[in-house]
Amino acid sequence: MKHITTLLIFSICVAGILSGCSTVSSSELKTMSASQLYHNGEYVLSKKNYSDAIKYFETLQANFPFSPNMEQAQLELLYAYYEKGDYASTAVAGSRFLRLYPRSRHADYAYYLRGIAYIKQNRTIFQRIFKVNRADRSLVGVKQAFMDFRMLLTLYPHSEYAVDARQRMIYLRDILAQHELDVGMYYLRRKAYVAAANRGSSIVRHYQHAPQVEKGLAIMILSYQALGEKKLEQQAKRVLHLNFPHSHAVADVENMLG
Repeated sequence: MKHITTLLIFSICVAGILSGCSTVSSSELKTMSASQLYHNGEYVLSKKNYSDAIKYFETLQANFPFSPNMEQAQLELLYAYYEKGDYASTAVAGSRFLRLYPRSRHADYAYYLRGIAYIKQNRTIFQRIFKVNRADRSLVGVKQAFMDFRMLLTLYPHSEYAVDARQRMIYLRDILAQHELDVGMYYLRRKAYVAAANRGSSIVRHYQHAPQVEKGLAIMILSYQALGEKKLEQQAKRVLHLNFPHSHAVADVENMLG
């Protein structure tokens, strides 16, 4: 009977570790030194016990904010949040790290992981399963991620994360440009021509290499035409013909309007 009980306790402990459940108590954490908290956190993190790692590093951060290992501990905490799937806390931890250590040699990593966390916060289980079009959803996180990847590429062009960040920026750029195009078409259908022209102009100015630029220019042309702004209309036409000499975008947009 004792043997069976021991096996049962062991199996519960293993299951707790594998599932990421916390096994360290608050009373234990209170008695630990900065060094103990840091090294215990590193150990459980290496074992993929993210819940306990978070507890160790959060306690270290709260009780020993000036400990020698604090910069590395902040990075480990950032990683633990991300691996646990707590993307809101990942973003907050990334911001805190960049505020405290703006010149750290690991700042590129903080920008990168915070950017990914912003993207993942916008993904729901229904979007992953049903592949809902993301262009018509709230884009706050997408814009923040885009800015993080742009900052990474600006400040750390040779970072090991630069290639992936650039690819993610292209993906995000197209989402943002499509959103502007959809809103521009919405205004155009409702004859809100100033608002439509502004959306088209936003695509051209902010997302220059996006495939939506061509239709963005067409929205500008049709809006200026409706407003009687001949000079602005001709300017937009020149830009369209210069960059897309065989474009049918104006006719395409007109057809979309019905």
